[in-house]
Amino acid sequence: MTNLHLPALSLALSLLAPLLSGQTPAASPAQTPAANPAQDTIRVDVPVVFVPVTVSRQEGGYMDGLAASDFQLTDNGRSVPFDLTTTDTLSAPLALVVAVQTNEGAMTALEKIRKVGSVVRALISGQRGSVMVLGYGGEVRTIQTWTRDANDLSIAFRSLKPQWTAKARMLDAVQEGIGLLARRAPEERRVLLVIGETKDRGSKTGLREVAEAAQREGVIIHGVTYSAYTTAFTKKGAQTPGSSTGGFNVLGLFTEVGRLGKENTMEALALASGGRRRGFTTQDGLEEELGRVGEEIHSQYLLSFTPVSPQPGFHQLLVTVKNRKDALVRTRPGYWAGETAGQTKP
Repeated sequence: MTNLHLPALSLALSLLAPLLSGQTPAASPAQTPAANPAQDTIRVDVPVVFVPVTVSRQEGGYMDGLAASDFQLTDNGRSVPFDLTTTDTLSAPLALVVAVQTNEGAMTALEKIRKVGSVVRALISGQRGSVMVLGYGGEVRTIQTWTRDANDLSIAFRSLKPQWTAKARMLDAVQEGIGLLARRAPEERRVLLVIGETKDRGSKTGLREVAEAAQREGVIIHGVTYSAYTTAFTKKGAQTPGSSTGGFNVLGLFTEVGRLGKENTMEALALASGGRRRGFTTQDGLEEELGRVGEEIHSQYLLSFTPVSPQPGFHQLLVTVKNRKDALVRTRPGYWAGETAGQTKP
């Protein structure tokens, strides 16, 4: 005779009890079919995505007076509805981090850069904007904490001193600046301005890591660059074209960023974030290019939309202007959806 252990006996009696008492056993709850990973699509919530858009004409100058009906915005190729804010109605203040190269190779350039603190305040950040200044050489140093005061900025720029090293850790400085901007109020537009040479020297942070961080946090990176070898500073600096950064998928984007990064780190950062690199050689040229940075920022249209259950990962954005073949559009190439996507506002 087989021995029935007590737990098994108890279970058997509990099942037989309704039958012994003449009752009909209750129906078992319906079993939920196991989820099929191949059929399930993971979706995530993403806050409002802000898309600053620069529209210029092929012959030069910015194209103003456009309405929402003039634009088309696609998210991974799918047209999405959006809200439009023009420069006339845009009230969001600017949060600006300025990262200045301060190594031994920057000595000649620093003579000019020290004089432009008031220009940055007047032409880029404005009265309502907040500015923080970093210096980078062998290490990244805070020159000025967040301020709206014009005098603070002038003093900060005048106090820039070279670090006696050949290193110029641009990527480390940009990564730190992105982190500082990520902690700003969500209603502020986020811009990072690099003033230095075009190449990074000695950063611990990789280019792709910085580019992705800028996209995740909605930071637009502009560069005003020079060549340390042009000691006379008599030539006109180079400028990136005003064409769109759209048209890349994530693989193509990072392939192009990586290619550029080998020769021109600043160009790669501008491409990855929707900014622009400009060049200068003279004092007047530096102030003129800073003015152009400010003009572009304050001439932008701001598109915004809320993604509906987007798939996690990189989402390519493409903005076009309808029926205007002469329009050159530049904007951020995309955004990241996912738990670590973070704040997506510029």
